[in-house]
Amino acid sequence: MCEKLTSNLKDTEAHKVYLARVGGKVTEAKFTVNKKIKCLSKKLSKYDTCDDSDPDGKESITDFELVNYNEKNDTSLLKCSIIRLSENRQNPSNSSSSEVSGLSDPK
Repeated sequence: MCEKLTSNLKDTEAHKVYLARVGGKVTEAKFTVNKKIKCLSKKLSKYDTCDDSDPDGKESITDFELVNYNEKNDTSLLKCSIIRLSENRQNPSNSSSSEVSGLSDPK
């Protein structure tokens, strides 16, 4: 197993997957967002979508899949896979913030 992981990393076949909890009920089981994202807080690993004209935004395509909806808390748990980022860009860390996907207003 260790050899396969090492080989995958060398061949860049490894994919990062993140979980995000967002406010409200997400009705689509799977969807893709092709929108710029920017860092709101490096310390808290919070990211949000932004306008194409925002100079701080980085190109990103993210696949989302609904994992669970919590009716009591009115939150949805999403699996997020960033499938393309602009050059010189780091993937955001795991986060439970709604800002990861920009799907709901955190206010």
